[in-house]
Amino acid sequence: MPTEQRMHHCQQCDKQTIHLERTPNHILHLVATFLTGGLWVIPWIIISNSNQPLQCTICGHAAQQGQAQQSPTATIVGLAVSFILICAFGAFFLLAAPW
Repeated sequence: MPTEQRMHHCQQCDKQTIHLERTPNHILHLVATFLTGGLWVIPWIIISNSNQPLQCTICGHAAQQGQAQQSPTATIVGLAVSFILICAFGAFFLLAAPW
């Protein structure tokens, strides 16, 4: 997983330091979603919403789960893409059905 850097107060160092947070690779999940016919949307949303602890780059201390502030971007991207895929697959199957 790629990492994102953020300034955060480290309880161990007792100062503002750079912290690393693992973030999901949304391009990879998008490709997996297309290859599985939309079935990968559910694991993608779960992975995107998992709360990864921030890790201090100075001392290596991991912030507690309650301290990590999740960026809403992952949730918004996951929900938007899943909505678009569900609509696209629904329209495709509706138009492809021999009525």
